[in-house]
Amino acid sequence: MSALAYTLNRKVTIEQRSADKDPDYGTQVDAWVPVAANIWAEVQDVLPSKSEAVKQGIRIGTQQKRVRIRYRAGITADMRVTIHG
Repeated sequence: MSALAYTLNRKVTIEQRSADKDPDYGTQVDAWVPVAANIWAEVQDVLPSKSEAVKQGIRIGTQQKRVRIRYRAGITADMRVTIHG
């Protein structure tokens, strides 16, 4: 087993945006569809980071992470990652 395998200690799901039309109103409805579920990854904190932002008068807590996975064909930068646990 390679040295990299020992650093992959968290499970993540990679999701892709899917746009559908609402059948009643005809408006666009965005949904996230899993592309790769429950894959092993290394999750690191990105420092320095700002943990809060104010957008349109609402405080939003964010925490930037760096996620490393083994190579998978078809993964692009416009997809999102959900970290389990």
